[in-house]
Amino acid sequence: MHAKTGNYPGVTVTRSLGTCRIGETDLTIEDLPGAYSLDPISPDEQVVRDVLTDSSQTVSVPDALVVVVDATTLRRGLNFVAEALALDLPTCLVVTMTDELTRRSGHLDVAALGQALGIPAVRVVGNRGIGIPDLRERLTEVADWQRPPLAPPTTPGEVASWADSILAAAAYEAPQQDRVTAVVDRVLLQPVLGSLVFFAIMYVFFQAIFTWAEPFKGAIEDGFGALGQLVHGWLDDSHPLIAGLLGDGLIGGVGAVLTFIPQIIIMFLIIAVLEGVGYMSRAAFLMDKIMSRAGLEGRAFVALLSSLACAIPG
Repeated sequence: MHAKTGNYPGVTVTRSLGTCRIGETDLTIEDLPGAYSLDPISPDEQVVRDVLTDSSQTVSVPDALVVVVDATTLRRGLNFVAEALALDLPTCLVVTMTDELTRRSGHLDVAALGQALGIPAVRVVGNRGIGIPDLRERLTEVADWQRPPLAPPTTPGEVASWADSILAAAAYEAPQQDRVTAVVDRVLLQPVLGSLVFFAIMYVFFQAIFTWAEPFKGAIEDGFGALGQLVHGWLDDSHPLIAGLLGDGLIGGVGAVLTFIPQIIIMFLIIAVLEGVGYMSRAAFLMDKIMSRAGLEGRAFVALLSSLACAIPG
C-alpha cells in the first residue's frame, strides 16, 4: 500500500484503502487521517468518526483498529486512545518517535504501556525499520489481540486521571524541551518577528514558483514549439489537416500542460523542505488569527498555499 502522508494539515483528508499479504493472510488496510478526537471539528476528523462509528452508513466499521501515537506527546495521544478503546474493537497501539523521546532524555516502557492499557503495544521507528516485522506479525493475529478488562472513562476529568495512571504504570517521563527548538519558536511564533520571517519565506516561495521556474517553462515551450514546427514542415504540403491535428492539437496541447511541471515540482519541493524542518505547523499557528476572519482555521492556509501554482482561480 502506497499513500501520500505528511505532518502538515491537508495532506490526508480522505480514507485510503490498500491490500497486502503477510504470510498466508490477506489483509485490507485502511489509512485514516490523523485526528485528536472522535468529536470532529474538521473534515478529516469527521472522516475518522464516520468510518469508526459507521455514522455515515456508507462504509463498514473495520474489524480491528491500529492506533498510532507519538511518544513525545503521549499524554495528548492517550485522550484519543481512550475514545478508540470505547469503540470496543480489537485494538493495537503503535508507539512512534521513541528514538526522539530517548534523545530528549525521556523514557517509556512500551511493554508496560500495553499491559496498563490491556492491549498489544508495538514500538516502531519507521525511518529505521525498527518494529515493522513485529507489527506485521501482530496484524496476522487480530483474533488473539488482548482486550482491555474495563472500558476507559469518558468524562474529561476521569480521562485525565486515567491517563495519569497509565503513564505512571508505563514509567513515562516526558521529553525535555529541545533548546534549539525553543529558541527558534520564540522567533517564529512571535507575532511581529514571526510575521516578518513568514513573509520572507513566502517571498522566496513565490519567486521560486513564478520567476525561477520561467527558464524551465521556456525550455519546455521552445522544445514543443520546435517539435510542432517540425511536424508542420513534414506534413503541411501533403496532409495539412493531420499537420494541424498533430502539430497544434496534440503536441501543442501536451506542451501547454507540461509547462506547469516546473512550477509544481518547485512548489512541492519547497513545501516538503518546510515540512521537514517543522515550519508548516508553525506557519499554520501564526496564520490562525488571520484565517479566522474568513471563517477558516489557520491550518487551511496550507491547503491554499498548495493551490498557488494552479492557473485556475480558486
